[in-house]
Amino acid sequence: MIRRAFPSLLIPLALLAPAIGIPGCDEKKGDEASVVAPSCKRLNTCDWSVHFVTEPGGRDNGLQDVACPAPSRCIAVGSQWQASRGFAEEWDGGEWKPIAAVDSVLKAISCPTPTWCMAVGNNPPGTWSLQREAAGGDAKWAIRPFAPPVSQKWTELLLNDVSCLSRTICTAAGNFHEVGYENYAARWDGRKWKLEHPPNPKDEIAGPTHGMLGVSCPSPDFCVTVGAFKLLPLIEHWDGRKWEIVAAPHPKGSPSASLESVFCTSESSCMAVGNATVGRVIGPFAERWDGSRWSVVPTPRSNRKGTGILSSVSCPANSFCAAVGGVALPGETETTIAMTWDGRRWIRRPSPDPKPFTQLAGVSCPSRRYCMAVGEAGPDWGAGTPLAAKLTKPGT
Repeated sequence: MIRRAFPSLLIPLALLAPAIGIPGCDEKKGDEASVVAPSCKRLNTCDWSVHFVTEPGGRDNGLQDVACPAPSRCIAVGSQWQASRGFAEEWDGGEWKPIAAVDSVLKAISCPTPTWCMAVGNNPPGTWSLQREAAGGDAKWAIRPFAPPVSQKWTELLLNDVSCLSRTICTAAGNFHEVGYENYAARWDGRKWKLEHPPNPKDEIAGPTHGMLGVSCPSPDFCVTVGAFKLLPLIEHWDGRKWEIVAAPHPKGSPSASLESVFCTSESSCMAVGNATVGRVIGPFAERWDGSRWSVVPTPRSNRKGTGILSSVSCPANSFCAAVGGVALPGETETTIAMTWDGRRWIRRPSPDPKPFTQLAGVSCPSRRYCMAVGEAGPDWGAGTPLAAKLTKPGT
């Protein structure tokens, strides 16, 4: 999920514009333009197909997260930032369609089935279930709000991510402000949210971009949250009874690092991504849980000078993950990052950059051969429109 390391990615209800490929890299396949980098065949890598979701006259809009319970079924959420309104769009395998809107900035979504999802958002904070009347066709979605547990002493609550195993088991994570910012977690039981009490490092958390930024729960008795504290990675584990801070390494010699997103396929396999400062460069950063400890996994550096970040990761198998993000470049432009993990190493992949300001905020991979990434693209900051990019392996 995007953590607003760069200007926000948000959206209103939208219409689908024609598919667009990247100049110089287009290869037509039917009615769809696919982005094929010159090295794709040599690397046996993936192709990108770029789709814009736009609303006439809409500005400062973007997608923040996506969940794909199946290759032909994805739900993406985002917001129209200036209006503080959020919406959800559904991908049916051929096009994106608007399905819901709320008066809140939608931040993240989790869909354990093709017919049920849980979304979280802010300004004001809230959670919403999305339930589909049937699995396919033109069945409508019903959206229902549920208030997260709060205290009257808090001056702010930020919900950053949500992970659901089923309609009756979800975990939401974020942070709240009382005297300083502290970690927040709540558990959904199918009817209501119950407040949990994750520990905080001894000192106050420095700001709202710190704390719990990503969460993943592969079982009812194991969850992982990731984030940052005092410019260093923060990781906590849930064992079915309590949350506990665990050791979170970062690159040797790095003065600062942050984790933005995490995905666990089991209690013994998780991947977390974010950014770290190495030398004078802020670039992609990843670390992996093997069931006993977290360890740093080397990531390719950006081939352009700038501030890089991995905002989201999705792993349909222990030996495959996809991660996406962006690089803010000198001259006030931004490009996208896409990487895949093959069980041994991270590899840079082609990614779409149709506009001067393009970034990817969320990714979901229902299989090793299919991922959907979402974000924003525009000619300038505050002038973006939603972007969806389908990543498929050759032959899919």
